Amino acid sequence: MPFFNNPYVHESNFEGGTNAEWTSETDTESKLSIAHYTTLAQHGARLEVPFQGAYAALIDLALGTADAYLQHDTAYDLAADGTLHIRFYLFAKNLAMAASDRFTIFALQAAGPTDEVVIDVRNNAGVIEVLAAETNAAATVRATPLIQDQWHCCELSANIDAGAGNDGTISFFVDGYQDGAQITAL
Repeated sequence: MPFFNNPYVHESNFEGGTNAEWTSETDTESKLSIAHYTTLAQHGARLEVPFQGAYAALIDLALGTADAYLQHDTAYDLAADGTLHIRFYLFAKNLAMAASDRFTIFALQAAGPTDEVVIDVRNNAGVIEVLAAETNAAATVRATPLIQDQWHCCELSANIDAGAGNDGTISFFVDGYQDGAQITAL
């Protein structure tokens, strides 16, 4: 039977040990690598990894402050009222951030580029949190404390505004649990 209902627009497991599944990479300080799981263990990640395969993306924030990211910009083209689902695993070790610091780990962008939906990590009065928001502004945020030294499954479902009536939504899940109520009227 043919497989017509593939739910993934883009999937990357880094199994080739490269970022070939992505359109481009920005990393002027060499903070980003595609690492074998034994390298992750050297950085403190437990070997009970939640992903399949032998490789994962590794960003070492201690190597600088410039942006480091992978970009895929060919398959996410959504019309108004389209829905996009994102899932990835996150492991943070020895993450230290100044009060009110915040950085983006996923951004869904519109033309411009303009961040429409983000998943960020922030220091909220001494509590390191992972959060979802309509933009990387402070409004419309759903956040949960980020427990370090363990893997977390982050999932986001974004329904794009149909163009009238502010009917877009964002649902954010961490480790299988919805983080707060669905963000609505976007």
